Amino acid sequence: AGQSYGGEGDDSYTVGATGMALCAFLGAGHTTRSKEKEGDRLFGDVVKAGLEYLVKQQNQTGYFDRQGPKCLYSHAWATLAMVEASALLVDSPWHDPAKNGVEAIEAAQNPNAGWRYSPRCGDNDTSVTMNCMQTLAIAKISGFDVRDATITGGRAWFDQVTEESGRVGYTHRGTGKVFMPGKNDT
Repeated sequence: AGQSYGGEGDDSYTVGATGMALCAFLGAGHTTRSKEKEGDRLFGDVVKAGLEYLVKQQNQTGYFDRQGPKCLYSHAWATLAMVEASALLVDSPWHDPAKNGVEAIEAAQNPNAGWRYSPRCGDNDTSVTMNCMQTLAIAKISGFDVRDATITGGRAWFDQVTEESGRVGYTHRGTGKVFMPGKNDT
């Protein structure tokens, strides 16, 4: 509390991290109208600043991320925050950015399958697919148009990577964590 992280961040994850942080605020019921505060900052102002930042990042194709190396992961978190913000406020200014974000997720799906870090790359993985499916499920519950075929394709991909025991592989049946030399090889 009251302290910040002293290390350098990685700007390529700012959109995704902002979306995640906003989901925490929104999930706790805070909107742009919230009057609760931490120190001298109103939670409503924090939520509004985060949402406005994301809107400024969204491009004409609907992506919130600059389409960096992990754009769909970040994009899905930003879209989820917009969907939740839109659902919490009547006449929400966040509806159109959320709708465009949802449409970008649908367009990025590999045909009849899941998602990976970049749009329609032909490869799928559990974490990005789950993130996109979660966002689309909440969008659908919140009244956004989500094509049934998109959900069906994502489920079909999960069926392909799920063993009879219920264990779900990362990129195909039987795969575990991703190996990254120098990062998780101990």
